[in-house]
Amino acid sequence: MQNTRFFKLQTTQAPLFRFTQSRSFSGSPADDEVLRALDEIKDEKGKTLQELGMLHSLNVKPSEGLIAIKLNLTTDYRKVKTLIQNKLQERIHWAQKLEIGMAPAPQQAKGTHALKKGLQKVKNIIAVSSCKGGVGKSTVAVNLAYSIASLYQDYSVGIFDADLYGPSLPTMISPTNTQLFQDENDPSLIAPIEFNGVKAMSYGFAAQNSANGKAAIMRGPIASNLVTQLIGNTNWGELDYLIVDFPPGTGDIQLTLGQEVALKAAVIVTTPQKLAYVDVIKGIEMFDQLKVPTIAVIENMSYYKCGTCDTKHKIFGQGYTNQIKNDFGIKSSFEVPILEDIASMSDSGTPFVLTLPETTELVQVYHTIAHKVLHEVSLLDKRLPRPEVSFDPKSGLIVLNQNGTVIKKVNPYELRLACRCAGCIDEFDGRKILKTENVPKDVHPTNIHTKGNYAVAMVWSDGHKSSIYPFERILGSEIKDQK
Repeated sequence: MQNTRFFKLQTTQAPLFRFTQSRSFSGSPADDEVLRALDEIKDEKGKTLQELGMLHSLNVKPSEGLIAIKLNLTTDYRKVKTLIQNKLQERIHWAQKLEIGMAPAPQQAKGTHALKKGLQKVKNIIAVSSCKGGVGKSTVAVNLAYSIASLYQDYSVGIFDADLYGPSLPTMISPTNTQLFQDENDPSLIAPIEFNGVKAMSYGFAAQNSANGKAAIMRGPIASNLVTQLIGNTNWGELDYLIVDFPPGTGDIQLTLGQEVALKAAVIVTTPQKLAYVDVIKGIEMFDQLKVPTIAVIENMSYYKCGTCDTKHKIFGQGYTNQIKNDFGIKSSFEVPILEDIASMSDSGTPFVLTLPETTELVQVYHTIAHKVLHEVSLLDKRLPRPEVSFDPKSGLIVLNQNGTVIKKVNPYELRLACRCAGCIDEFDGRKILKTENVPKDVHPTNIHTKGNYAVAMVWSDGHKSSIYPFERILGSEIKDQK
Protein backbone atom coordinates (compact mmCIF):
# COMPACT_ATOMS: atom_id res chain seq x y z
CA MET A 1 0.00 0.00 0.00
CA GLN A 2 1.22 3.45 -0.91
CA ASN A 3 1.95 5.87 1.90
CA THR A 4 -0.53 8.77 2.07
CA ARG A 5 0.07 12.02 3.92
CA PHE A 6 -2.73 13.25 6.13
CA PHE A 7 -2.93 17.04 6.23
CA LYS A 8 -4.30 19.07 9.10
CA LEU A 9 -4.79 22.74 9.79
CA GLN A 10 -2.73 24.38 12.52
CA THR A 11 -3.18 27.90 13.81
CA THR A 12 0.32 28.44 15.14
CA GLN A 13 2.43 30.96 13.27
CA ALA A 14 5.25 29.41 11.29
CA PRO A 15 8.27 31.05 9.66
CA LEU A 16 7.84 31.96 6.01
CA PHE A 17 9.36 29.70 3.38
CA ARG A 18 10.21 31.29 0.06
CA PHE A 19 9.41 29.64 -3.27
CA THR A 20 12.46 27.96 -4.72
CA GLN A 21 10.96 27.44 -8.18
CA SER A 22 8.83 30.54 -8.61
CA ARG A 23 9.88 33.49 -10.73
CA SER A 24 6.73 35.50 -10.04
CA PHE A 25 7.23 35.81 -6.26
CA SER A 26 7.83 39.44 -5.32
CA GLY A 27 7.99 39.37 -1.51
CA SER A 28 5.28 42.03 -1.10
CA PRO A 29 3.19 42.36 2.10
CA ALA A 30 0.29 40.70 0.29
CA ASP A 31 2.53 37.76 -0.65
CA ASP A 32 3.61 37.41 2.96
CA GLU A 33 -0.01 37.49 4.13
CA VAL A 34 -0.91 34.64 1.78
CA LEU A 35 2.18 32.64 2.74
CA ARG A 36 1.37 32.95 6.43
CA ALA A 37 -2.05 31.50 5.76
CA LEU A 38 -0.57 28.68 3.68
CA ASP A 39 1.96 27.85 6.39
CA GLU A 40 -0.94 26.90 8.67
CA ILE A 41 -1.54 23.85 6.48
CA LYS A 42 0.74 21.05 7.67
CA ASP A 43 1.01 17.30 7.37
CA GLU A 44 0.99 14.83 10.24
CA LYS A 45 4.70 15.49 10.85
CA GLY A 46 4.21 19.25 11.07
CA LYS A 47 5.77 20.07 7.69
CA THR A 48 4.37 22.94 5.63
CA LEU A 49 3.43 22.69 1.98
CA GLN A 50 6.57 24.60 1.06
CA GLU A 51 8.79 22.25 3.05
CA LEU A 52 7.14 19.32 1.28
CA GLY A 53 7.89 20.90 -2.10
CA MET A 54 4.23 21.10 -3.12
CA LEU A 55 4.18 24.82 -3.86
CA HIS A 56 5.45 25.84 -7.27
CA SER A 57 4.52 29.51 -7.74
CA LEU A 58 2.46 32.36 -6.34
CA ASN A 59 0.89 35.37 -8.03
CA VAL A 60 -0.96 37.84 -5.80
CA LYS A 61 -2.84 40.92 -7.05
CA PRO A 62 -4.77 42.55 -4.15
CA SER A 63 -6.14 45.29 -6.42
CA GLU A 64 -7.91 42.61 -8.47
CA GLY A 65 -8.70 40.36 -5.50
CA LEU A 66 -6.66 37.64 -7.19
CA ILE A 67 -4.57 34.85 -5.67
CA ALA A 68 -3.12 32.39 -8.21
CA ILE A 69 -1.18 29.36 -6.95
CA LYS A 70 0.46 26.54 -8.89
CA LEU A 71 1.03 23.19 -7.16
CA ASN A 72 3.61 20.60 -8.09
CA LEU A 73 2.42 17.16 -9.20
CA THR A 74 1.41 15.02 -6.21
CA THR A 75 -1.12 12.30 -5.40
CA ASP A 76 -2.38 14.63 -2.61
CA TYR A 77 -3.19 17.33 -5.16
CA ARG A 78 -6.99 17.35 -4.78
CA LYS A 79 -6.87 17.28 -0.99
CA VAL A 80 -4.27 20.04 -0.80
CA LYS A 81 -6.21 22.19 -3.26
CA THR A 82 -9.34 21.97 -1.10
CA LEU A 83 -7.40 22.81 2.07
CA ILE A 84 -5.83 25.84 0.39
CA GLN A 85 -9.18 27.10 -0.88
CA ASN A 86 -10.78 26.79 2.56
CA LYS A 87 -7.86 28.40 4.37
CA LEU A 88 -7.55 31.38 2.01
CA GLN A 89 -11.32 31.99 2.10
CA GLU A 90 -11.09 32.01 5.89
CA ARG A 91 -7.99 34.18 6.27
CA ILE A 92 -7.71 36.47 3.23
CA HIS A 93 -10.88 38.56 3.22
CA TRP A 94 -9.98 40.61 0.14
CA ALA A 95 -9.59 37.52 -2.05
CA GLN A 96 -12.36 37.50 -4.66
CA LYS A 97 -10.80 35.10 -7.14
CA LEU A 98 -8.76 32.02 -6.27
CA GLU A 99 -6.97 30.19 -9.06
CA ILE A 100 -5.34 27.00 -7.83
CA GLY A 101 -3.93 24.78 -10.55
CA MET A 102 -1.31 22.19 -11.36
CA ALA A 103 2.14 23.36 -12.45
CA PRO A 104 3.33 22.14 -15.86
CA ALA A 105 5.59 19.12 -15.88
CA PRO A 106 9.26 20.11 -15.65
CA GLN A 107 11.17 19.88 -18.92
CA GLN A 108 13.92 17.29 -18.91
CA ALA A 109 17.31 18.03 -20.35
CA LYS A 110 17.24 14.80 -22.32
CA GLY A 111 15.02 11.84 -22.84
CA THR A 112 11.74 13.72 -23.31
CA HIS A 113 11.91 13.46 -27.10
CA ALA A 114 12.68 9.72 -26.92
CA LEU A 115 9.85 9.20 -24.44
CA LYS A 116 7.24 10.46 -26.89
CA LYS A 117 8.91 9.38 -30.09
CA GLY A 118 6.43 6.62 -30.82
CA LEU A 119 3.50 9.03 -30.48
CA GLN A 120 4.68 11.68 -32.92
CA LYS A 121 2.34 10.57 -35.72
CA VAL A 122 -0.71 9.94 -33.53
CA LYS A 123 -3.38 12.58 -34.23
CA ASN A 124 -5.86 12.08 -31.37
CA ILE A 125 -5.29 10.35 -28.02
CA ILE A 126 -8.49 9.63 -26.07
CA ALA A 127 -8.40 8.57 -22.41
CA VAL A 128 -11.04 6.12 -21.16
CA SER A 129 -11.06 6.42 -17.40
CA SER A 130 -12.92 5.55 -14.22
CA CYS A 131 -12.20 6.49 -10.62
CA LYS A 132 -13.68 3.24 -9.35
CA GLY A 133 -12.77 -0.30 -10.31
CA GLY A 134 -15.27 -2.89 -11.48
CA VAL A 135 -17.37 -0.61 -13.69
CA GLY A 136 -16.39 -2.26 -16.99
CA LYS A 137 -13.99 0.46 -18.12
CA SER A 138 -11.69 -1.88 -20.06
CA THR A 139 -14.66 -3.48 -21.79
CA VAL A 140 -15.81 -0.02 -22.86
CA ALA A 141 -12.31 1.02 -24.01
CA VAL A 142 -11.72 -2.08 -26.15
CA ASN A 143 -15.15 -2.08 -27.77
CA LEU A 144 -14.99 1.67 -28.37
CA ALA A 145 -11.68 1.23 -30.21
CA TYR A 146 -13.04 -1.60 -32.37
CA SER A 147 -16.30 0.26 -33.02
CA ILE A 148 -14.33 3.21 -34.40
CA ALA A 149 -12.18 0.89 -36.50
CA SER A 150 -15.19 -0.97 -37.98
CA LEU A 151 -17.33 2.12 -38.60
CA TYR A 152 -14.56 4.31 -39.99
CA GLN A 153 -12.43 1.95 -42.03
CA ASP A 154 -10.37 4.81 -43.44
CA TYR A 155 -9.15 5.59 -39.91
CA SER A 156 -6.22 3.80 -38.28
CA VAL A 157 -6.88 2.96 -34.62
CA GLY A 158 -4.81 1.74 -31.68
CA ILE A 159 -5.46 0.84 -28.06
CA PHE A 160 -3.06 1.06 -25.12
CA ASP A 161 -3.67 -0.72 -21.81
CA ALA A 162 -2.15 1.53 -19.12
CA ASP A 163 -3.00 -0.74 -16.18
CA LEU A 164 0.20 -2.40 -14.91
CA TYR A 165 -1.39 -4.08 -11.90
CA GLY A 166 -4.29 -5.75 -13.71
CA PRO A 167 -3.80 -5.58 -17.48
CA SER A 168 -6.90 -6.88 -19.25
CA LEU A 169 -6.12 -6.36 -22.93
CA PRO A 170 -4.31 -9.73 -23.38
CA THR A 171 -7.55 -11.43 -22.26
CA MET A 172 -9.94 -9.32 -24.32
CA ILE A 173 -8.11 -9.72 -27.64
CA SER A 174 -6.38 -12.83 -28.97
CA PRO A 175 -3.69 -11.97 -31.53
CA THR A 176 -1.90 -14.86 -33.18
CA ASN A 177 1.52 -13.63 -32.05
CA THR A 178 2.00 -11.82 -28.74
CA GLN A 179 5.80 -11.72 -28.87
CA LEU A 180 7.31 -8.24 -28.60
CA PHE A 181 10.08 -7.29 -31.04
CA GLN A 182 12.08 -4.28 -32.06
CA ASP A 183 10.35 -2.38 -34.83
CA GLU A 184 11.90 -3.11 -38.24
CA ASN A 185 11.72 0.52 -39.33
CA ASP A 186 13.06 1.92 -36.06
CA PRO A 187 14.96 -0.51 -33.77
CA SER A 188 14.77 2.01 -30.90
CA LEU A 189 11.01 1.41 -30.68
CA ILE A 190 8.80 -1.62 -29.97
CA ALA A 191 6.53 -2.99 -32.68
CA PRO A 192 2.90 -3.02 -31.47
CA ILE A 193 0.75 -6.13 -31.42
CA GLU A 194 -2.02 -6.17 -34.06
CA PHE A 195 -5.46 -7.78 -33.89
CA ASN A 196 -8.23 -7.31 -36.45
CA GLY A 197 -6.59 -4.22 -37.88
CA VAL A 198 -6.13 -2.41 -34.56
CA LYS A 199 -2.66 -1.82 -33.07
CA ALA A 200 -2.37 -2.74 -29.38
CA MET A 201 0.08 -2.62 -26.50
CA SER A 202 -0.16 -3.68 -22.86
CA TYR A 203 2.20 -4.41 -20.01
CA GLY A 204 0.44 -7.79 -19.98
CA PHE A 205 2.16 -8.68 -23.27
CA ALA A 206 5.52 -7.62 -21.85
CA ALA A 207 4.90 -9.74 -18.73
CA GLN A 208 4.05 -12.75 -20.88
CA ASN A 209 7.38 -12.29 -22.66
CA SER A 210 9.36 -11.97 -19.43
CA ALA A 211 11.03 -14.84 -17.62
CA ASN A 212 8.54 -15.04 -14.73
CA GLY A 213 5.41 -13.68 -16.41
CA LYS A 214 4.17 -12.17 -13.15
CA ALA A 215 2.03 -9.06 -12.70
CA ALA A 216 3.71 -5.81 -11.74
CA ILE A 217 4.53 -5.12 -8.10
CA MET A 218 5.99 -1.63 -7.85
CA ARG A 219 5.50 1.76 -6.25
CA GLY A 220 3.69 4.66 -7.90
CA PRO A 221 6.58 6.72 -9.34
CA ILE A 222 8.24 3.63 -10.85
CA ALA A 223 4.94 2.45 -12.30
CA SER A 224 4.22 5.90 -13.78
CA ASN A 225 7.62 5.99 -15.44
CA LEU A 226 7.17 2.49 -16.89
CA VAL A 227 3.74 3.29 -18.33
CA THR A 228 4.88 6.50 -20.04
CA GLN A 229 7.94 4.71 -21.44
CA LEU A 230 5.81 1.86 -22.79
CA ILE A 231 3.30 4.09 -24.57
CA GLY A 232 6.01 6.46 -25.82
CA ASN A 233 8.40 3.75 -27.02
CA THR A 234 5.79 1.82 -29.00
CA ASN A 235 5.93 2.62 -32.70
CA TRP A 236 2.26 3.46 -33.23
CA GLY A 237 2.99 4.97 -36.65
CA GLU A 238 0.31 7.11 -38.27
CA LEU A 239 -2.79 6.69 -36.11
CA ASP A 240 -5.98 8.71 -36.32
CA TYR A 241 -7.13 7.59 -32.85
CA LEU A 242 -5.32 5.97 -29.95
CA ILE A 243 -7.61 4.85 -27.13
CA VAL A 244 -5.84 4.72 -23.76
CA ASP A 245 -7.43 2.44 -21.16
CA PHE A 246 -6.46 4.26 -17.94
CA PRO A 247 -6.10 2.32 -14.68
CA PRO A 248 -8.89 3.11 -12.19
CA GLY A 249 -8.34 6.00 -9.78
CA THR A 250 -6.66 9.41 -9.77
CA GLY A 251 -3.12 8.58 -8.65
CA ASP A 252 0.44 8.84 -9.94
CA ILE A 253 -0.04 6.93 -13.19
CA GLN A 254 -3.12 8.91 -14.24
CA LEU A 255 -1.59 12.30 -13.42
CA THR A 256 1.73 11.49 -15.08
CA LEU A 257 0.06 10.17 -18.23
CA GLY A 258 -2.05 13.32 -18.38
CA GLN A 259 1.04 15.51 -18.21
CA GLU A 260 3.43 13.49 -20.38
CA VAL A 261 1.01 12.45 -23.13
CA ALA A 262 -0.90 14.97 -25.26
CA LEU A 263 -4.41 13.77 -24.45
CA LYS A 264 -7.08 15.25 -26.72
CA ALA A 265 -10.08 14.35 -24.58
CA ALA A 266 -11.41 11.98 -21.93
CA VAL A 267 -14.34 9.57 -21.71
CA ILE A 268 -15.40 8.58 -18.20
CA VAL A 269 -17.06 5.25 -17.38
CA THR A 270 -19.35 4.80 -14.40
CA THR A 271 -22.32 2.74 -13.13
CA PRO A 272 -25.71 3.88 -11.77
CA GLN A 273 -24.80 3.74 -8.07
CA LYS A 274 -24.38 7.04 -6.22
CA LEU A 275 -20.86 6.12 -5.08
CA ALA A 276 -19.85 5.74 -8.72
CA TYR A 277 -21.38 9.15 -9.54
CA VAL A 278 -19.28 10.75 -6.81
CA ASP A 279 -16.23 9.18 -8.46
CA VAL A 280 -17.28 10.62 -11.84
CA ILE A 281 -16.94 14.08 -10.34
CA LYS A 282 -13.43 13.20 -9.15
CA GLY A 283 -12.51 12.05 -12.63
CA ILE A 284 -13.86 15.19 -14.31
CA GLU A 285 -11.98 17.36 -11.80
CA MET A 286 -8.75 15.46 -12.40
CA PHE A 287 -8.97 15.96 -16.16
CA ASP A 288 -9.91 19.61 -15.58
CA GLN A 289 -6.63 20.15 -13.78
CA LEU A 290 -4.81 18.44 -16.63
CA LYS A 291 -6.59 20.76 -19.11
CA VAL A 292 -8.20 17.75 -20.81
CA PRO A 293 -11.91 18.15 -21.66
CA THR A 294 -14.30 15.37 -20.71
CA ILE A 295 -16.41 14.81 -23.83
CA ALA A 296 -18.58 11.85 -22.79
CA VAL A 297 -19.78 9.89 -19.77
CA ILE A 298 -20.80 6.24 -20.20
CA GLU A 299 -23.07 4.67 -17.60
CA ASN A 300 -22.26 0.98 -17.92
CA MET A 301 -24.61 -1.78 -16.67
CA SER A 302 -27.38 0.81 -16.74
CA TYR A 303 -30.37 -1.47 -17.36
CA TYR A 304 -31.42 -5.00 -18.28
CA LYS A 305 -34.07 -6.33 -20.67
CA CYS A 306 -35.30 -9.76 -19.68
CA GLY A 307 -36.16 -10.90 -23.22
CA THR A 308 -39.93 -11.18 -22.76
CA CYS A 309 -40.56 -7.42 -22.86
CA ASP A 310 -38.92 -4.15 -23.87
CA THR A 311 -38.97 -2.74 -20.35
CA LYS A 312 -35.65 -1.38 -19.11
CA HIS A 313 -35.14 -2.87 -15.66
CA LYS A 314 -32.91 -0.57 -13.58
CA ILE A 315 -31.25 -3.27 -11.48
CA PHE A 316 -28.85 -0.84 -9.77
CA GLY A 317 -31.38 1.98 -9.52
CA GLN A 318 -31.90 5.16 -11.48
CA GLY A 319 -28.64 6.56 -12.79
CA TYR A 320 -27.16 10.04 -12.79
CA THR A 321 -26.72 10.84 -16.46
CA ASN A 322 -29.20 13.75 -16.31
CA GLN A 323 -27.42 15.13 -13.26
CA ILE A 324 -24.12 15.00 -15.14
CA LYS A 325 -25.65 16.88 -18.08
CA ASN A 326 -27.09 19.57 -15.81
CA ASP A 327 -24.03 19.96 -13.59
CA PHE A 328 -21.24 19.85 -16.13
CA GLY A 329 -22.80 20.60 -19.51
CA ILE A 330 -21.51 17.32 -20.97
CA LYS A 331 -24.04 16.62 -23.70
CA SER A 332 -22.84 13.14 -24.63
CA SER A 333 -23.86 10.69 -21.91
CA PHE A 334 -24.89 7.12 -22.65
CA GLU A 335 -26.66 4.24 -20.92
CA VAL A 336 -25.15 0.86 -21.80
CA PRO A 337 -27.32 -2.22 -21.14
CA ILE A 338 -26.34 -5.39 -19.33
CA LEU A 339 -26.10 -8.43 -21.57
CA GLU A 340 -26.31 -11.88 -20.02
CA ASP A 341 -23.24 -13.29 -21.75
CA ILE A 342 -21.12 -10.15 -21.81
CA ALA A 343 -18.53 -11.50 -19.33
CA SER A 344 -17.93 -14.72 -21.28
CA MET A 345 -17.78 -12.77 -24.56
CA SER A 346 -15.20 -10.38 -23.13
CA ASP A 347 -13.10 -13.33 -21.98
CA SER A 348 -13.30 -15.04 -25.37
CA GLY A 349 -10.54 -12.92 -26.88
CA THR A 350 -12.68 -11.08 -29.45
CA PRO A 351 -14.54 -7.81 -28.70
CA PHE A 352 -18.30 -8.37 -28.83
CA VAL A 353 -18.84 -5.49 -31.28
CA LEU A 354 -17.09 -7.77 -33.79
CA THR A 355 -18.98 -10.97 -32.95
CA LEU A 356 -22.55 -9.88 -32.19
CA PRO A 357 -24.94 -8.96 -35.04
CA GLU A 358 -24.92 -5.24 -35.83
CA THR A 359 -28.63 -5.06 -35.03
CA THR A 360 -27.98 -6.07 -31.40
CA GLU A 361 -28.91 -3.24 -29.03
CA LEU A 362 -25.52 -3.36 -27.29
CA VAL A 363 -23.63 -3.03 -30.58
CA GLN A 364 -25.91 -0.18 -31.65
CA VAL A 365 -25.19 1.67 -28.42
CA TYR A 366 -21.42 1.33 -28.92
CA HIS A 367 -21.69 2.49 -32.52
CA THR A 368 -23.59 5.58 -31.30
CA ILE A 369 -20.89 6.20 -28.68
CA ALA A 370 -18.18 5.94 -31.34
CA HIS A 371 -19.98 8.41 -33.62
CA LYS A 372 -20.51 10.89 -30.79
CA VAL A 373 -16.95 10.67 -29.47
CA LEU A 374 -15.49 11.38 -32.89
CA HIS A 375 -17.97 14.21 -33.39
CA GLU A 376 -17.00 15.79 -30.06
CA VAL A 377 -13.32 15.48 -30.92
CA SER A 378 -13.90 17.27 -34.22
CA LEU A 379 -15.64 20.10 -32.36
CA LEU A 380 -12.68 20.63 -30.02
CA ASP A 381 -10.59 22.14 -32.82
CA LYS A 382 -13.41 24.50 -33.77
CA ARG A 383 -14.52 25.54 -30.27
CA LEU A 384 -14.37 29.23 -29.39
CA PRO A 385 -12.28 30.25 -26.37
CA ARG A 386 -14.23 29.67 -23.18
CA PRO A 387 -15.72 32.79 -21.53
CA GLU A 388 -13.87 34.49 -18.69
CA VAL A 389 -16.18 34.89 -15.72
CA SER A 390 -15.68 37.47 -12.97
CA PHE A 391 -17.67 39.35 -10.32
CA ASP A 392 -17.72 43.14 -10.44
CA PRO A 393 -18.37 44.46 -6.88
CA LYS A 394 -19.12 47.96 -8.22
CA SER A 395 -21.99 46.93 -10.48
CA GLY A 396 -22.93 43.90 -8.41
CA LEU A 397 -23.04 41.77 -11.55
CA ILE A 398 -21.29 38.64 -12.79
CA VAL A 399 -19.61 39.43 -16.10
CA LEU A 400 -18.80 37.03 -18.93
CA ASN A 401 -16.08 38.16 -21.34
CA GLN A 402 -14.83 36.53 -24.52
CA ASN A 403 -11.86 37.86 -26.47
CA GLY A 404 -12.03 41.06 -24.41
CA THR A 405 -15.70 41.70 -25.23
CA VAL A 406 -18.50 41.59 -22.64
CA ILE A 407 -20.99 38.98 -23.86
CA LYS A 408 -23.32 38.88 -20.86
CA LYS A 409 -23.94 40.37 -17.41
CA VAL A 410 -25.86 38.33 -14.84
CA ASN A 411 -27.51 39.17 -11.53
CA PRO A 412 -25.78 37.02 -8.84
CA TYR A 413 -29.06 36.48 -6.98
CA GLU A 414 -30.76 35.03 -10.06
CA LEU A 415 -27.77 32.83 -10.81
CA ARG A 416 -27.67 31.54 -7.24
CA LEU A 417 -31.37 30.57 -7.47
CA ALA A 418 -30.67 28.80 -10.77
CA CYS A 419 -28.22 26.35 -9.14
CA ARG A 420 -29.08 22.77 -10.01
CA CYS A 421 -26.83 20.89 -7.60
CA ALA A 422 -28.24 17.98 -5.60
CA GLY A 423 -28.72 20.32 -2.61
CA CYS A 424 -30.91 22.71 -4.62
CA ILE A 425 -32.77 20.44 -7.06
CA ASP A 426 -33.97 16.87 -6.56
CA GLU A 427 -31.68 14.83 -8.77
CA PHE A 428 -34.41 12.48 -10.01
CA ASP A 429 -37.69 14.40 -10.36
CA GLY A 430 -36.25 17.93 -10.81
CA ARG A 431 -38.22 19.31 -7.86
CA LYS A 432 -36.78 22.49 -6.38
CA ILE A 433 -35.38 21.90 -2.86
CA LEU A 434 -33.74 25.29 -2.34
CA LYS A 435 -35.83 27.65 -0.23
CA THR A 436 -35.71 31.01 -1.96
CA GLU A 437 -36.40 32.92 1.27
CA ASN A 438 -33.12 31.59 2.72
CA VAL A 439 -31.01 33.21 -0.02
CA PRO A 440 -30.09 36.85 0.74
CA LYS A 441 -30.74 39.37 -2.03
CA ASP A 442 -27.12 40.57 -1.88
CA VAL A 443 -25.65 37.09 -2.33
CA HIS A 444 -22.48 37.11 -4.43
CA PRO A 445 -19.70 34.70 -5.44
CA THR A 446 -16.62 34.59 -3.20
CA ASN A 447 -14.73 32.24 -5.51
CA ILE A 448 -15.07 31.55 -9.24
CA HIS A 449 -13.13 28.92 -11.15
CA THR A 450 -13.67 27.26 -14.51
CA LYS A 451 -14.41 23.55 -14.96
CA GLY A 452 -12.66 22.48 -18.14
CA ASN A 453 -13.99 24.00 -21.35
CA TYR A 454 -17.65 23.69 -20.49
CA ALA A 455 -18.62 25.14 -17.11
CA VAL A 456 -17.82 27.46 -14.22
CA ALA A 457 -18.00 26.65 -10.50
CA MET A 458 -18.85 29.17 -7.80
CA VAL A 459 -18.66 29.41 -4.02
CA TRP A 460 -21.31 31.78 -2.66
CA SER A 461 -21.36 34.27 0.20
CA ASP A 462 -24.31 32.40 1.78
CA GLY A 463 -21.99 29.42 2.31
CA HIS A 464 -23.15 27.33 -0.68
CA LYS A 465 -20.16 25.60 -2.33
CA SER A 466 -21.63 23.21 -4.92
CA SER A 467 -22.80 25.44 -7.77
CA ILE A 468 -21.62 24.44 -11.24
CA TYR A 469 -23.00 26.26 -14.28
CA PRO A 470 -22.39 25.16 -17.89
CA PHE A 471 -21.53 28.23 -19.98
CA GLU A 472 -24.28 27.26 -22.38
CA ARG A 473 -26.90 27.54 -19.62
CA ILE A 474 -25.66 30.92 -18.37
CA LEU A 475 -25.59 32.29 -21.91
CA GLY A 476 -29.02 30.88 -22.72
CA SER A 477 -32.40 32.49 -22.12
CA GLU A 478 -32.84 30.75 -18.74
CA ILE A 479 -30.62 33.33 -17.02
CA LYS A 480 -31.76 36.86 -17.90
CA ASP A 481 -29.23 39.32 -19.23
CA GLN A 482 -28.71 42.42 -17.06
CA LYS A 483 -27.93 45.87 -18.44
